[in-house]
Amino acid sequence: MDNTPTLNHFMSIKDLSKKQLSEIVKSKKFRPIKEKMTKQLKGIPVPEKFFEEIFKQLSELLHIDVRAILLSVWSKSEEFGKFLNTEDYPPGEIVLVPLAEHTITSEHNPSLKSFLNKIPLAEMKFHVNIELALKGAILKIQDGKIMGGTIGSCAGKGSITYGDDHVLLQKESESWGLPGSIDLSSGIPIQEQLADFQTILSKIINITGAN
Repeated sequence: MDNTPTLNHFMSIKDLSKKQLSEIVKSKKFRPIKEKMTKQLKGIPVPEKFFEEIFKQLSELLHIDVRAILLSVWSKSEEFGKFLNTEDYPPGEIVLVPLAEHTITSEHNPSLKSFLNKIPLAEMKFHVNIELALKGAILKIQDGKIMGGTIGSCAGKGSITYGDDHVLLQKESESWGLPGSIDLSSGIPIQEQLADFQTILSKIINITGAN
């Protein structure tokens, strides 16, 4: 069983019941999507299950590891720039850095291309905004790199928006744990502008103690 903590778990799209999905599809906030498709299809009726499938596909796009998001933000933090000073932090020295409670925001813009009766529909673009309040994180830093650590727990809120202001889904979570320790293969250089989260994930070699 995959216990990877992802944005999909946080937003809980995969846990929406058919009734909840139906309510979203029939809501005023979802109307722009339906109207756009109806216009493209020139009157061809669009079954409700098709729109429900859109959310299922969106949940796949949100299979983004929360730990990778956190590590990416931390690696670019100016506060960690001091660990690049080799006089204060000599080569080979390991420093454990407990982080104060803090909040991290992350934005994502997944898009979907769909077909109905082999008719291509316009690309649907969504905006996902996540805000995570973190507690109990400890990082292991060596040679100007984040080599691993423990994430602790987090609580937060998020939303999925279509277009400029059509909020389709909002979620707020109580505190949930990100158990276990993370060991990184070659480490993540502090203040390195990484291309994507997969670069970070490729460096995660071990996660221990997870339930």
